[in-house]
Amino acid sequence: MVRQPRPPSWKTFKTQKSRARRPVLSVRTPRLVVSEVRLILLKLAYNALFLLLAVGIVYFLFFSEWLQIGKILVEGNKTIDRRLVLDVVEPYLHKKIFYIFPSNNFFFIPTSRIENEILADFKRVGSVKAERGFPNSLAIRVEEKKAVLLFCGNGGCVWVDEEGVAYNKSSYAEALADSGEVVIVQDNSNSSLEVGRAVTTAAYVDYANRLWHLFPDKIGKELTCLSTPLSSAQEIRANTREGFLVYFDTNADLDHSLALLRKVIDEEIAGKGGQTACLDYIDLRVTDRVFYKVKDNCGGENAQNNNGENPSAENPESADNPNNPDQQAQPAPDSQSKSTSSPKNKNKKKKKN
Repeated sequence: MVRQPRPPSWKTFKTQKSRARRPVLSVRTPRLVVSEVRLILLKLAYNALFLLLAVGIVYFLFFSEWLQIGKILVEGNKTIDRRLVLDVVEPYLHKKIFYIFPSNNFFFIPTSRIENEILADFKRVGSVKAERGFPNSLAIRVEEKKAVLLFCGNGGCVWVDEEGVAYNKSSYAEALADSGEVVIVQDNSNSSLEVGRAVTTAAYVDYANRLWHLFPDKIGKELTCLSTPLSSAQEIRANTREGFLVYFDTNADLDHSLALLRKVIDEEIAGKGGQTACLDYIDLRVTDRVFYKVKDNCGGENAQNNNGENPSAENPESADNPNNPDQQAQPAPDSQSKSTSSPKNKNKKKKKN
């Protein structure tokens, strides 16, 4: 049996017709043929160009004069000579970093080392800041310490900061000329006052300044100078313009000591017809107790001790250690020195009686 072919349908005829109309295109991209020699030359040129660019950048950043420190500014110095500061900075401009890079470059200038060097060489400098300025400048901002006290001894005077550290030394004449409103404390010992070391404590410095400024207002009398038997002693002796001394203990409350001193002057001395000009000294170093001595042949009559005690009239140092039995005062009715207690102690004695 012979199978006859099926007649073409309408869809088959349409598909064959559309295929006959579709153009057939064949596009071939030509291959770029590069020889191996040319490829190697291109790589070498690229590497050389990159190397030249890198060398140029390194030279521009680290070796060109455009980024070398050429301008140095010193600001904030009042008493320190600018040239001395520049002498400290100068050696750091002629060194090598890693034996290759110049230290005067903008990126390599050792600002922290310069700051430490200035602080070590100038004790008067409290703080210093070295800052770079693009492209070739260096600014050094110095803040000098504020002198708050002058300690003067046999070897001259030292300037003391708020912490009690001596940072500068000068002669007595120079100190008096430059002191201005700075308080001067005379050291009566023979100890040497060295720069860079703590002469006293911060509490002592504050006490001396407050005493110098509060004494005229609270007591109504002027002071000529302050002194101490030893720079490390917690004691201040105030010399008044009338000639008598006042002994203070820096560990005691200053306001309380001044109030007690004013009460003694008003009630014990002026209230009984005495004169402060006849005083030799007033000792406030013992807590809530005041010792004072009247000068000989000053017109005042001999007064007895109110408490049956009498400090050594000839040596006020006997009150330095009241707990020492060897320094306890003995009754001396004919002495012209007196001891008066604080009102608190008097009230306690009345209650006991």
